[in-house]
Amino acid sequence: MSPLLFVMACDPGTEGDFDVAISRSEVAPTVFEVSWSTEEPTIGAVRYGPDEEYGKQTAADAEPTTEHRFTVAGIPASSVWHVQAVSVMDDEAELLSIDQEIESGAAPPSLPTFTTTGRRKQPGTMLAPVFSDHPFVVGLDAEGRYNWWWEGLGADVYTRARFSLDGKAVLFNRFDEDRSIDRGAIFRVSLDGNDVVEVPAEGAHHDFVELPDGNYAYLKIDVREHEGRTIVGDSLVEVDAAGTLIREVWNGWDTWVVPDEPMSTAFYPQGEDWLHCNTLEYDADRDVYLVSVRNLSAVMEVDRAGGEIRWLIGGDDSDFALTAGTAFEHQHSPLRTATGLYVFDNRDGAARSYVRHYAIDEGSGTYTEDWTFEGPEGNWVALLGDVIPYDDGTKLMAWGTAGFANEVNGNGQQNWRVDAEFGHVIGFIAAASALGGPTE
Repeated sequence: MSPLLFVMACDPGTEGDFDVAISRSEVAPTVFEVSWSTEEPTIGAVRYGPDEEYGKQTAADAEPTTEHRFTVAGIPASSVWHVQAVSVMDDEAELLSIDQEIESGAAPPSLPTFTTTGRRKQPGTMLAPVFSDHPFVVGLDAEGRYNWWWEGLGADVYTRARFSLDGKAVLFNRFDEDRSIDRGAIFRVSLDGNDVVEVPAEGAHHDFVELPDGNYAYLKIDVREHEGRTIVGDSLVEVDAAGTLIREVWNGWDTWVVPDEPMSTAFYPQGEDWLHCNTLEYDADRDVYLVSVRNLSAVMEVDRAGGEIRWLIGGDDSDFALTAGTAFEHQHSPLRTATGLYVFDNRDGAARSYVRHYAIDEGSGTYTEDWTFEGPEGNWVALLGDVIPYDDGTKLMAWGTAGFANEVNGNGQQNWRVDAEFGHVIGFIAAASALGGPTE
């Protein structure tokens, strides 16, 4: 039995078996540390919620210990919640602290205003970068209330936010709004905001992933002179936790030939925007990267070990033939699942953007569109856009430059929508059912 299930399955004890210390973070005032000691080694966890029924519980200690320290996070700003610590003995007897109230701090007035309709079916926190005249990373609960935030500087742009693989930190990328200035970095900020690590990421743009070994991979521009033209290409590189280059995994200059026709210089001031890779995911089970190549309307799977393209869908060089539906164009946020491929379709000049799912048959070399969600009329997403699917058919989607996110059920009916303050862009999102747990 897992430690978490072990704690939850035991018979309730008596309140007041031990005392706990509770402190609120000064940097992230919706995050608390709960700590206590026991005479004998026990497995501890913290129950918490808006009333004495709690309803939430942190991950439990992995092993019995006498010193317990937990991060409790995900609490809405300006709220009074209840916490209770629990320790489970070897004989499965529970030791309980008394119920205590905790009060989270207020969100600062500099945060953008969000307007919410409905309630998300999927519980937990939606994490999103949001930017306008300056950037933020924010966490919103199922009712659209702030439960975490980080404020950046005016010249920064954040496009991707992720939870760290160990669940103890928020990760986000940074580059300069003037993309001729190289300020690429990946940040790791502990949930309580007290530990901030900036990982240099030269030439970084759009997206990155954390790897299981603690290193990072990111998309990097590769600018070269080509037949009297300055061309902005793309590569995929890995760096260690200090930002030192480990290796280049893949480079577009080794894969495609620069077209003869002039290309746009509207995005990169360095030169012509050739490939415009814009999203990166990593599949640890298969040890492959999934890369969106926006300007080729293509998605490719890259072998991490050797850098070879295993397959490519879309564009002129597709390894797969479309059997039914509409091919995606100028896409963002492809996501490979057991059932196929999700894509956020941002075709130019459309009245709206689309989230599409394609069933992939590698044996026959075909792909078929079998699910589509049409964005609201007039909400064409020029930049970004993201989708997170759930096993029950629910999808959580962010609509980039349209400035809103929503959740729909398997039939495409909207459960929830949150609109950012006018003029704000919502970047690539992440979601977690619960935040916090034991701390080292």
